[in-house]
Amino acid sequence: MSTSTPLSSSPGAASELIYEIRAGHGVDDDPSESALHPAVLELRGKLERALNRLTNDLYNKKTHFLLEVIQNADDNTYGANIVPTLRLRIENRLVVFECNELGFNADNVKAICDIGGSTKLREKNTRGFIGEKGIGFKSVFTVADKVYITSGPYSFHFDKMMPLGMITPILSSTYRPVRGWTTFHLHLAPSENGNDLSAQLRDVRPTLLLFLRQLRALSITTPGVKPRSIEVRRTDDDDRDMVTLERTQNGARDVERYVLVRHLAQTPVEEPGREDVKESEIVLAFPVTETQEPVTRQQEVHAFLPLRCYGFKFIIQADFITSASREDVLADKPWNEALRGSIVDTFLLAVDRFQDDPVIRNVWFRYLPESISDNFFCYVEHKLLEELRWKKILRSADGTYHYASRLFFLPLIFHDDSGAPLIPEAYLPGGHRYLSPDYDIHPDGQDRQVLRRLGVREMTSDDFFVCLAMMDSANMFGAQSNAWHDAVATCLLFLPRPLHGIIRPEVLPLRILPLHNGSWVPAALASTLMFPPGVNIPDDLGLQSIAPGISPSSPRYQLFIRLGVTPPNPVLIARRILTVSGPRSVAARVSHARFFFDHRREFGMPPAMRLRLFDERGEAAQSDELYLDLLEADGILSLHDALSPAARFLHPDYLSAYPEFTETDGDGVNGVDDVFEDTRSVWLHWLRDCVGLNVVPRVLDGLITPEFLNRAPVLGGRELLVSLRAWWPRLRPQLTDVGIRALGEIPIVGRRLDTLYLRRGALARVNEALELPSVPVDDPENRAWDFLEQLGVATRMNASFFVNKLVHMQARGEKDYKTVDDIYKQLDARFDEDETLIKDAFKKYPIILVSVKDEAERVWLNKMNVCWHGPPSLTSKAVISRSYPHLSNFFFNKLGIAQAPPYALVDELRMIADRYRSRPVPPDEWEHVANILADISDVIQSMPSIPQSFQVLAEIPAFPVRVPSEGIALRPIDGFYVPDKASKYADVFRDRVALLDLPDSIPMSRIRPLLDCNVLKDKLRYLDLHVTKRSVPQGKRVLDSGATELYSSKIEYIARLLFHGSNKSDFSPEETKVLGKLHNITVISVQAITTTLTLGKCIETTSEDVMFEETDDKFTVFVSRTGSQGKSINPPICGALSGLIEVDMMTLFTCITQPVEVVSYFFEIKGIVEIPVDDGHDRSWLQAITQPHVPIIPTPVVPEKSLSPVSPPSPPPLSSIAHSAQDVEHFPPLGAKPTGTSRHAPSPSPSTSSFNQSSSNGRQRQRTWAHGSVGVSEHSQFMQSPRTSFNSGPLPPTGPANTLRDVNRPAVQAEAFVNGNQMQMVPEGSPAVPLWAPFGNFNAPVSTDETDMVGIMGEHFVYKLLVRLLDDFGPDNWTSELRNAIHGFTPFRGQAYADFTYLDRQGQLTRAWFGPEKAAAWHGRWPKYHIEVKSTRGEEIEPFHMSSIQMATAFAFAERTHLGENMYVIVRVWGVGTPEPSHQVYLDPHRGLFSGHLLYASDVHLQRNTSQV
Repeated sequence: MSTSTPLSSSPGAASELIYEIRAGHGVDDDPSESALHPAVLELRGKLERALNRLTNDLYNKKTHFLLEVIQNADDNTYGANIVPTLRLRIENRLVVFECNELGFNADNVKAICDIGGSTKLREKNTRGFIGEKGIGFKSVFTVADKVYITSGPYSFHFDKMMPLGMITPILSSTYRPVRGWTTFHLHLAPSENGNDLSAQLRDVRPTLLLFLRQLRALSITTPGVKPRSIEVRRTDDDDRDMVTLERTQNGARDVERYVLVRHLAQTPVEEPGREDVKESEIVLAFPVTETQEPVTRQQEVHAFLPLRCYGFKFIIQADFITSASREDVLADKPWNEALRGSIVDTFLLAVDRFQDDPVIRNVWFRYLPESISDNFFCYVEHKLLEELRWKKILRSADGTYHYASRLFFLPLIFHDDSGAPLIPEAYLPGGHRYLSPDYDIHPDGQDRQVLRRLGVREMTSDDFFVCLAMMDSANMFGAQSNAWHDAVATCLLFLPRPLHGIIRPEVLPLRILPLHNGSWVPAALASTLMFPPGVNIPDDLGLQSIAPGISPSSPRYQLFIRLGVTPPNPVLIARRILTVSGPRSVAARVSHARFFFDHRREFGMPPAMRLRLFDERGEAAQSDELYLDLLEADGILSLHDALSPAARFLHPDYLSAYPEFTETDGDGVNGVDDVFEDTRSVWLHWLRDCVGLNVVPRVLDGLITPEFLNRAPVLGGRELLVSLRAWWPRLRPQLTDVGIRALGEIPIVGRRLDTLYLRRGALARVNEALELPSVPVDDPENRAWDFLEQLGVATRMNASFFVNKLVHMQARGEKDYKTVDDIYKQLDARFDEDETLIKDAFKKYPIILVSVKDEAERVWLNKMNVCWHGPPSLTSKAVISRSYPHLSNFFFNKLGIAQAPPYALVDELRMIADRYRSRPVPPDEWEHVANILADISDVIQSMPSIPQSFQVLAEIPAFPVRVPSEGIALRPIDGFYVPDKASKYADVFRDRVALLDLPDSIPMSRIRPLLDCNVLKDKLRYLDLHVTKRSVPQGKRVLDSGATELYSSKIEYIARLLFHGSNKSDFSPEETKVLGKLHNITVISVQAITTTLTLGKCIETTSEDVMFEETDDKFTVFVSRTGSQGKSINPPICGALSGLIEVDMMTLFTCITQPVEVVSYFFEIKGIVEIPVDDGHDRSWLQAITQPHVPIIPTPVVPEKSLSPVSPPSPPPLSSIAHSAQDVEHFPPLGAKPTGTSRHAPSPSPSTSSFNQSSSNGRQRQRTWAHGSVGVSEHSQFMQSPRTSFNSGPLPPTGPANTLRDVNRPAVQAEAFVNGNQMQMVPEGSPAVPLWAPFGNFNAPVSTDETDMVGIMGEHFVYKLLVRLLDDFGPDNWTSELRNAIHGFTPFRGQAYADFTYLDRQGQLTRAWFGPEKAAAWHGRWPKYHIEVKSTRGEEIEPFHMSSIQMATAFAFAERTHLGENMYVIVRVWGVGTPEPSHQVYLDPHRGLFSGHLLYASDVHLQRNTSQV
């Protein structure tokens, strides 16, 4: 039992050690002293009882002591060249153990006399050890009371019955030591039966030595009637990892062989008692027979010695941590879990090694565990199977290793008669292979079930079909034998049929059908095939015959019958020819035609016209696409010459389909050539008549194809006409009227045929040079040429003649309106003569000459591009009613040129919307879209109900919208907000949301009917309705009695405005209530007004000048003192009030701020009392929409021949108070320019007013209104802010000095005289300016020569500037009576609004004053400028006058700043008479009042608004 080299020890020292141990146990103490130590005695008793219970209860089997002894023997230390041996014998009641170890040393003695004191615990063993309990030796006391030990110098024994007898040694000399051996003599306890022990020892298995490290021999001798001697020897074959255990019993020899596989398992180092053990060896022992066959009985699990059987078919050896009894593995130990996992690794390693063994490699899987029920070890079974599925462990038929899941068991049905697989292994699906036949794969074999567990599966019918498909893809069917095909057919026939059909659908794509030409086709085509027939079938057809040689009795034949292979049938073959598709060779297509030709008399043959043929380029075609050039008449063109290269001719192989020479019938009557000619002639005629080849130019859908039409221009005229005459009998039945007319368009000698005439009869006398050219034929009187009349050739003076004349003019680009008009009249008169010809001509040719671009250009158009009458914005069609108003019967009634329907505008709008769906709209299209919307609005206003076609306006993006950061874009109706009329909210949210935006030329009111229609109104989002406004007045409230009185005094005019805007015969109750509140209007001044505007998530806070508060009986107007400081309060009040009562703001503003006489005159101009003012748009086209069947003849447009406007309305009546002539202001009509002796005192216009008064110099003097004036007087003063681009701009100067002076000089203060009072005009950027009180004693200047001269020089200065600037500016544009003072100028006798009148036809002045961007927007619709010159000699601050008439004119034109109308402009000239006079241009001066840039400083003063600078 020594584990190290024995110490040299003498017998005396050995005895001393025994005594020392006994003393340590306290067994030799003086009994008299024991009473002194009751505690010691009690502990000794407890220890004795524990040892007895441990010895008796620890082990289940009495023979377990033998295992412990064997374990101790394996742990001993042996000498070199010694075979470690343990001998055991039983002699009566004595059991003797002998071991040839080196012997005990002192440590061994101490350990055996201790509990848990094994010397092995103190030895470093990183691979594990056996004697970990320290109590293994104590197991002998399960059968013995006394144990005698002799080893070297030691001889002692243990007496179980003594105190602490199992651990307290007693010196003994009972047994003599045996040299070289350590002996144990066990005296059996009285309770033990020696015979039973002998019987148990005889069952000891040889595997006890299998995993011991040192012990190699064990002998057991037992007594009895028949004594037995058992010897076990272990022999190791390290080269093969083979261990042989030889057991000899009474001469009988039994040998067990094991293949050992070792593996080092990584172990947890924290295991108590194994802290330094990092790895532990796992050994699997696979029992085999002498022939290496597996022995598959259950084996035990070992922890160096057997523990117990868990169901494994191989022995597992591992350094498991076991229970104290060494019979169970502790399942909760991480150490054991690590060892358990390594069992799987070791088994996988064993599998790799088995693959090199010629026997075990075929059966190793028999060792696989199955049905392991132990909770701890069942993991090994499942984990092992899982790992094996991902390991190439089994061989295929070719000997290579594969995953088990990729291997097939091959059923017998898929073998051929020789037993070989029907499917070669290379064509198995998914990389599968056949399992090697070296394995026992018989259906009843023992290994088949195990292999299934590993993943090997049966090959199924589905697999079989996949394999066949792979073989088919590799074209392998043709390489197989007939026997193979019969075997496959047998499989296919005997497989279960599907629920629907006669055979599994997987069979159909397989190319198992052999054809007579050597190819193979899918089974799906069986119904198109037949068995070998007696007729010649073209090789390329799907209906080819099956290859010969297949016996009708074979499975293959039966399979083909089931698939649908049929007997031969010529009609069936012919039908197949017609249905076959895909590319074919020329030879194949020729064979098709020959088959039809050879069987043309067969009953039921389908039409040969359906044959597919080949052209001479080898491209497939139908028969009606090809030509056959037969040259059936003399003098005609060959079709190869008459047709373009694109024409397709029959392939020449068809013409040589029959041999050039054929054998005769032998009667000698007909020669070879005759037989050939007859056959060829029948063949060619059959191709022409039965197949349908073209022998004349092709006609498709009633039209000659381009093959001829494109070639005709280069053909000779005479040959072409002769050919047409020959072809006509075949062409005419195929041609439609349209086709005939198209044929008439071919050119003959450079002219269209239908524009020529045949020189016969009366037409032979027409002068060719003057009229139409003739057809170049030699015999025009020949009746064979009659067909030419059908082609449009004029053969007599008829409608065709005039149509040709019209076509001829259009082709030559002639645009003689008078001649064209006469031809239209002729066609109108001859319409019944050939209605179809005339209608078709106008439908086909662009022979309608119309004026476009404002009558400035004439173009030829097609019928589809014109309409009789339509809206001005329609550009997709030209309106012809303006060009031919007298031919409405011809164009409208006879030709059916309709009037533009309402949907024409919608369609044009839709096209524009599609064009600009995802990009910005350019200015010209913006203008166009706005005009279309305006015209649509006019349609809606003029019709009782909205056209159905307008419904789409609610869906398409058709409205111009200004989108932040994008510009103008088109959006649908729900994609924007409609700005408020005053643009107050629009200005706030313009950069935040998308707003509807129209060009200046189209006011929002133009499209108001459209926006208010039922289609759109519910979907529109009005900005003012969606903005939430909350205004709060701030500060002290002070009544403004003057403003309150002013507004109360104008209630009568406000009522007229409200009534005029309502378009009703009386006020509504709501309007009556509003008027009642206006009678009680109160104006209150507050410090400030704060307003919060909310639009969705957009919140803006601003201040307001005016706030309205409405109660049941009155209006209260709050006016901000902060906002209105230095400004008139009337513009903001009027703006707010106009929105409240829904009247025009500027008109209301005039009503409030002007004297009643001016208001009355202005209302008359505006038509507020009588008839609404027409906006100048031509709406005659609306009648064409409301009455589409009535031709509308528009009023002729009178070209403008002068600059004089139309007659104005009469001036307003004066006050009933009597005045002298000197006190009365003479009001010329708005269309007349008031003139005077100076620019400050204008003269009357040449009207019929009874208040004109002559002066000595022929001019009238202007007087003030001294009586009845309310608000603004007859003269007003204003100044334009230079920063406001739309109101101001310098007239281009005459030189660099003026440029510097006029453009770059700072503005200076200017003055004006109003009603004899002086007021100042505040330049931009000036500090606060006081409001100047009127000077009551200052009179307006009177006419003098001096003032005339100042006016003349100022106007002449402006005239020279404009002449230099404008190309078309001249004396006629100077519309002042002062011009005759300049040498060479005649007096002006007409009527004008201002000193100069200029229609900017080329946009020069607009570009100079408004810039290129505005000019681009106004392109084509330029304004007319009325330029008033105000001149003074002094500086810029010198006052000038504005009469109330001029103010009214400026105000009237302020509303007309959009495209194509009037612009009122003031050119201020100062420094007249100096070398360098200066000037400043004020564009649309009155708009300054509207915008707030100009303010009334008092009732008679105007002042520039400095707060808006």
